Amino acid sequence: MLPVLIVISGLPCTGKTTIAEALAQHLHLPLFSKDNIKKLLFDTLGWSEREWSRKLSHTSNQILLHLADQLLAAGVSVLLESNFPPHAGRPALAKIASGVCHLDPRDRVLWLGFFSFRMPPGTQPMG
Repeated sequence: MLPVLIVISGLPCTGKTTIAEALAQHLHLPLFSKDNIKKLLFDTLGWSEREWSRKLSHTSNQILLHLADQLLAAGVSVLLESNFPPHAGRPALAKIASGVCHLDPRDRVLWLGFFSFRMPPGTQPMG
């Protein structure tokens, strides 16, 4: 069976992390998150200003794509979670992803491939 890459993307505070963690646990997939990588970079390299934060966000997304590429090449399925920007991250994802879910804060049910995933109890969409 070919490895699968599932990507959870969307605007801030739309439930990406909550959905990704639940889905990774349900599917027994490793989960890599931009926020976790960015936090490690901040802790190691420090914080300076907003432009520095943007650079670390971009770098974090590049690391996510690299990890996914390497895991897929090794035959390992993986789940990524980030707010991939339309101009940079999404075209690269389209080349390697089996499924990309962009969270819309108005949606309650997300369709990923052949199955649906309901938002966990207590999770409320914004809007």
